[in-house]
Amino acid sequence: MIIGPAKSPDDLGIYKAASDVVVVGKKLYVGEEDSMGATNGSVWDISDPNWQGNVSIWDISDPNSPKFIKRLQAGKELPEDFKMTHEIYASMDGRHVYAQSWASGHLVKIDDATDEVVGVITSEDAGWHMPHGNFVAGHIR
Repeated sequence: MIIGPAKSPDDLGIYKAASDVVVVGKKLYVGEEDSMGATNGSVWDISDPNWQGNVSIWDISDPNSPKFIKRLQAGKELPEDFKMTHEIYASMDGRHVYAQSWASGHLVKIDDATDEVVGVITSEDAGWHMPHGNFVAGHIR
């Protein structure tokens, strides 16, 4: 195991189950979701406050020893209701990473140079419901 589990979002490691990953240059972005961790035992109960989504970012200059950069968290860098980081992908030029919240309908744009959220599109903005398989023009997955 190269990257172990974390017991809290403030610990090093993968905090929630990895739903998707993308490598951009020498960084690894991990979409962390909690669709199987609902406290009431229901996989699809998005009202469960523990059912959050995160994006952890790792420096993989040395693939055998990744270094934790940061974790974008719901209610902090990500929208308050960001749940289930179901898919994550990069723009073709590698300048941005997109994280999709299937359960709450957000598409978040992350700047690869700064690892900061630079845009949020909501289901209200786009008119979608539970987006799945989002597509960023010009990107080949």
